[in-house]
Amino acid sequence: MDNWFSSFQFAIDLKYDLKLTMLGTLRKNKREIPTELVNVANRPEKSCQFACHKDCTLLSYVPKKRKNVLVLSTTHVDDKIDPESEKLMMIVDYNNTKYGVTL
Repeated sequence: MDNWFSSFQFAIDLKYDLKLTMLGTLRKNKREIPTELVNVANRPEKSCQFACHKDCTLLSYVPKKRKNVLVLSTTHVDDKIDPESEKLMMIVDYNNTKYGVTL
């Protein structure tokens, strides 16, 4: 799911009301995101921080200096790494399933 549509409340609604899981990026200006995950000025490249709440996992990943990617998932609950690419499974699954049309 694209960051335009994803939010914590939407992920919870999908999971409990419709029995659907969600994996998508999240915009940094959402008020429910802890400030520790948004501020990446002093974090090294390829560092990760996780936050979990109500069957949701939020990942803050710094692929490059001063770049922050926030990924929200109701499927992933750990920091498993893909042995082939040596990336987090959350990132690998997001990259493998992102396709479609943005209007």
